[in-house]
Amino acid sequence: MKQELPKLGINQSGDNLGYRLQSAGDIGERLRRQVIALRKQKKLTQQELAERTGINLVTYRYFEQKGKISLARFLRICEALNRLDDFYGILNTRETPPIDFVPPPMKLREEAYASSGPLTLKDWLAKLPAKPPAKGAL
Repeated sequence: MKQELPKLGINQSGDNLGYRLQSAGDIGERLRRQVIALRKQKKLTQQELAERTGINLVTYRYFEQKGKISLARFLRICEALNRLDDFYGILNTRETPPIDFVPPPMKLREEAYASSGPLTLKDWLAKLPAKPPAKGAL
């Protein structure tokens, strides 16, 4: 008997989404492993990272074991690991151009983090200049 291939997904704008090459579980597992590797690279214990994020240690350990956590908590973990920039452009489509945003230099973020612990998004945005720099000024 001939095996049927999965149907291609079509979104409302008619774009062909293609075959799903990875499941959500596969991506969650990859993200879990990357967070563990980053935490160890920064020489942080589970306890230290949980404290920096304000996440209960049991919840954080469950994430490292099972890869399951809320998006809000996952973003706090990424913020503590200085990896929020990885999310810019993640859901952009042809109709939605990428966010025209230049994050503050890494040194500024690291200094702010070292002096006061993890920044909230509100605090981080407050440190940005009122106007973005002119194109070519960087």
